[in-house]
This record gives sequence, C-alpha cells and structure tokens, in this order.
Amino acid sequence: MVKVAPKIDSFKDRYRPIFDSLLTLNADSALLFHCTGGKDRTGTAAALIEYALGVDQGQIIDDYVLTNQYRKKYNKVIADMLVEKYKLPAKRVADYGIAKPAFMEATFDEITKKYGSVANFMKNELGLTDDKLALLRAKYLK
Repeated sequence: MVKVAPKIDSFKDRYRPIFDSLLTLNADSALLFHCTGGKDRTGTAAALIEYALGVDQGQIIDDYVLTNQYRKKYNKVIADMLVEKYKLPAKRVADYGIAKPAFMEATFDEITKKYGSVANFMKNELGLTDDKLALLRAKYLK
C-alpha cells in the first residue's frame, strides 16, 4: 500500500475555504492556492476542484502527474542539495518530489475507504451541496 501524503483528515479543513472562495469569487478574480512543495496538498486541492467540476478521475490523475513537468528543475535542485548537504545517496533521492499516479490513486482510495465516496467526502466534510456543485460548474465550465 502506498503511504499517502497528505493524509486527508490532516488537511480537509484547509480545503473548505478554497471552495468557499471559488463559490464567491467575482468573474474577474483569481484564486491562488499552494503549499510548501506544491505537489501533495496542492495536488489534492486541485484534484478535488477538478472532481467537483465533474472531471473524470483518470484525467485528474493525468493532470496531477503534469506536476513533474513543471517541477523538474526544482526537484533536481533539491535532490542535489540533499546529496551534497546531507550526503544522501543520489539513488535514494532520485525520485524526490515526483508526482506518481499511485499517490493520487491512494488519496482517492483513502477518501473512499473513510467516507464511502469522494462525493460523500465533498458533501459531508467540505459542505459542497448539490446546489453549490451546480454553482461551481456554472461559474467555471463553458
């Protein structure tokens, strides 16, 4: 089993304000959300947003993996620093910061195991009622 970072219960309270903001943003506004590394918590937030908009889980995972394309230089800098500063074997840090499909799959699996479905999680933990989901889709989909 893949260890999941983030554990959904550790960060679920941080996802609700993202959706609250998306629901109330003006048409000419944008929302910036991030975390330290920009992969796990941010990736989960982006995945939940896509899920709320009706994006297929396979596409959500493909989008998550795009993280690797945009973080490639940053990941190398960090991996090189870990080798140089902490004398870690290069082989051990080669996958540092890599977004693997299994990570997002495990996140969805964890949510489903604990809440019955991602839809239940979004409704019961994030407060996304059918009306709010309809509003999100009306605002952000063409």
